[in-house]
Amino acid sequence: MVIVWSKEALGARVDQLARDHKGDDFVAAVKAFGDEQLNAKERQLLYDVLMKRAKLPSRINAAARERLDDG
Repeated sequence: MVIVWSKEALGARVDQLARDHKGDDFVAAVKAFGDEQLNAKERQLLYDVLMKRAKLPSRINAAARERLDDG
């Protein structure tokens, strides 16, 4: 049976992995999940889910502001 992963289903899986693993173990679990169970398109969706949750643009802006303040 082939599982087709939607963005919502991937988000739920990431939530489960986050409950089960912390830190580097979480990263390794997400990588293993992506490598073992997802095709290229689904891995891109996983990346999108992770980037949205990381709020990467706001974190980059905050780090840049902090560097400017430290000057």
